[in-house]
Amino acid sequence: MSNIVYLEILIVSIVVLGILGIFFNKKNLIFFLIYLEIIYNGFLMWFLYTDFYLNDFATQIYFLFLLIIVAVESIIGLVLVILYQKMTVNVSLSSLVTLSG
Repeated sequence: MSNIVYLEILIVSIVVLGILGIFFNKKNLIFFLIYLEIIYNGFLMWFLYTDFYLNDFATQIYFLFLLIIVAVESIIGLVLVILYQKMTVNVSLSSLVTLSG
């Protein structure tokens, strides 16, 4: 098999591992955000993979734009979870019901 097939298998396995992690982890919010970040990184690798075939500079700019957005979203989410953990002892997904107004 060529290197391109290995890259396709890698991208699909990263996305599938992230999805499986979300389905099997229903309690810890921090791990939920980590698995979501893994899925985002898999899709960003897919953008770079398509750029390899298209040779388009716009795809690279779009990749950098999405990478910045995903990084900022991850930082904001993690800061909110850490602040919520300081207010309460438990950081589970079931305890987030108390946040609803």
